[in-house]
Amino acid sequence: GSNSTFLRVAIKIRCHLHALWPYRTGGALPPMSTPLTHPTEPSAAWSSTTTVDSGRQACRPILTIAPDNRPHAIWERDGSLYHSFLGSQRWHQPTRLIGGTEPSADYGPGGTLHVVFANNYSGQYEIYYTWWQGREWAMPKNVSWTRGPSRQPAIIRAPNGILHVFWADETPGYSVIYHGHNRGGHWQNYPIPHAAGTRPVVAAGPDGTLHVVFQARLGANRTEQIYYTAWQNNVWLTPQLISSGDTASSAATLAVDAGGRVHAVWRQHQPEGDMTYYASGRPGAWAYPRAISPLLAAGSGPALAVAQSAYLHVIWPHLDAVEQVQRFISGSDWEPVELAAVESYPVTDLNLIAQRTGQIHAAWVCQLSERDRKSTRLNSSHIPLSRMPSSA
Repeated sequence: GSNSTFLRVAIKIRCHLHALWPYRTGGALPPMSTPLTHPTEPSAAWSSTTTVDSGRQACRPILTIAPDNRPHAIWERDGSLYHSFLGSQRWHQPTRLIGGTEPSADYGPGGTLHVVFANNYSGQYEIYYTWWQGREWAMPKNVSWTRGPSRQPAIIRAPNGILHVFWADETPGYSVIYHGHNRGGHWQNYPIPHAAGTRPVVAAGPDGTLHVVFQARLGANRTEQIYYTAWQNNVWLTPQLISSGDTASSAATLAVDAGGRVHAVWRQHQPEGDMTYYASGRPGAWAYPRAISPLLAAGSGPALAVAQSAYLHVIWPHLDAVEQVQRFISGSDWEPVELAAVESYPVTDLNLIAQRTGQIHAAWVCQLSERDRKSTRLNSSHIPLSRMPSSA
């Protein structure tokens, strides 16, 4: 129809990583080696897109990889959650899971797909957990059980097999980040110390450390900033500011490489427009952030993925395009910005994940009308061969 939204998934084989400057609390950002400009020609590395789903108000796609290396997608559509997975030739027919919003998903090695989401079954938003082992979905369980509204969940399976869930909770009268974990089938939760904020994102390191970024208004100028904390040896570290603190920052996400280094990207607002910023580090020692994109039109945040333990990929929306950069772990600079996809309408809600074989899968929503996000489509594409950065 004339008022519709496309939710696209692109698949690519490629991969890359980071660089480090001493962490500072102020001063100018490190200079870029070359000017950042928007690409004009689509990259041949990305394949064309294929529709996976069409419906009403698709948003918030989440991609995860099954133990058999098959990509799965969970997304929200018109107040319900939907699921599909990629077969040998095409994506399977989407199936409705349950009513809910804001999904997050992670696969366990035994073939169990773990999903958390928010819903107000009891008149207040709580966080619910369900799982799928290939045939049917389990009855959802309430994992938050707090007095205040709970939203924006994120789930991760630690290397020891324990499930951890994070969310923003307003029990104290303002938003704080909660942490819940499942031991022996029982969920326990509590607020993370000193973590007043929203929009938690989590990644697990190879040593079992849980790394969390969130956004909060804790600085002197009260603008949104990106903070980082970590759970090491069952102890939470004091949250650390990792954005520059100069202008408002939002929509952060992160990933951890095989060496345990954390990589984070977010959207930082500038007087002239927005930019994608990147920083990397370890608990207590983060590099100063740097811009890795040209100036961007207002929109949603970036997405990133570490592939084959050696490469970092970052994508972001700009108007009707999906742009991307990549970095080789031993290189000194990012590759030039590439044009991953071009739509006819604005792009939003990006997600990115890497298969163990190196293929990169990207998902995004294409909004066909700024006034009405009624019908939607989920599309897919892939790249048959892996291409290393030119610095490799």
